[in-house]
Amino acid sequence: MGLTIHYNIEANQDWTRRQIRRKLEDTRRFAMSLPVVSVSEVVEFRGKDCDYQTGAREAETPDQADARDPFRWAKIQAGRYVDSPWRPGESRRQAPSQMLCLSIHPAKGCEEMNVGWCSFPRFVWKAEKDHVPCWSNVFRGGSYRDSEKLLRAFLTKYRLVKMPDKRARERPCGRSEQLHWTPGGGVSIRSGRYLSHRRGYAPGHVELQLDDYAHREIRFRFRGAIDEARLLFAGRRFKTDLEDIIHGKEQVIPAAHGVWSSFCKTQYANDPRRGGWANFQCAHLSVCAILEHMQRIGFKVEVSDEGGFWEKRDLAALAQEIGEWDAMLAGLGGVLKDAAEARGVGFESAMSGRPDFERLESQAQSIGNIAGHLAGLREHLLPAL
Repeated sequence: MGLTIHYNIEANQDWTRRQIRRKLEDTRRFAMSLPVVSVSEVVEFRGKDCDYQTGAREAETPDQADARDPFRWAKIQAGRYVDSPWRPGESRRQAPSQMLCLSIHPAKGCEEMNVGWCSFPRFVWKAEKDHVPCWSNVFRGGSYRDSEKLLRAFLTKYRLVKMPDKRARERPCGRSEQLHWTPGGGVSIRSGRYLSHRRGYAPGHVELQLDDYAHREIRFRFRGAIDEARLLFAGRRFKTDLEDIIHGKEQVIPAAHGVWSSFCKTQYANDPRRGGWANFQCAHLSVCAILEHMQRIGFKVEVSDEGGFWEKRDLAALAQEIGEWDAMLAGLGGVLKDAAEARGVGFESAMSGRPDFERLESQAQSIGNIAGHLAGLREHLLPAL
């Protein structure tokens, strides 16, 4: 956690691997002209050597693994995450089949900056029956477009509408008749609500229930008559479609070539023990300068700078932003430290050893949008204090 620059780099599809290597060598020469700590050679990996777990040893610590493979962090960042088209919120990591990369250490306390080029083979999602999907993610405002498209197409096809959460949590009244059931979900005819002793139950309706990883279950109401439902939900097509929604079916995610998505956390270069603002400024501006240079030599570069410097080019605003990040992290560290000590557990963080930790922790209480969150967290973790 900390102020970070995220970036996506894409090579021209017409470039050969030799051209890409030359451009990365050009980037290396440019990086060496900056006041950075170190710049690696441009290296190439293929096949299983692209996987950071290759050669891993049992009980090996991260430091030991980094010493064994200096490009381990670059390989971790090189992998892409492929979203499931039918399990919203679920993804799989895929290592590249080939990669060229360059590792730069911008400043003390700063994370390594890795840039490069990757090639990924196609990825095949297969049906899974080990756990149920989390379809409720689709209705919570998450950006799961592929999953939402699949689910909404299914609901539209079978004229189903999601029931309000309050209604869905109510225990069904009266009798029910199962039209079709399979592990993970099914369709039933439900009696309507109980109205009164004289009036009895309201007219019945048909519901689809899907088991849900987060909410246990979600329910949908059929917009049609019960006689229609008996025909519609008894068919082979519906049973197949329901199995596909619950367990998924084989789908192919296309291959990708010439891409690199990564990030560089510059936050901890601002530690006074590392050189403070001057050191942080060197780190953050060096990362931006390298990404700018890659744009100039033809790479397509997209940047999301949590410090706002990439867009604003305002050092005063960057200084204010990093100051607020420092205060927030110190305030958060203070709350977690108090909670840990109250339970007899030790606590350490990258911020706790700073000589200005207490000042920053106090400063966090004067920043409105941060102070409120910290107070809520403290009340949750330390309700007795």
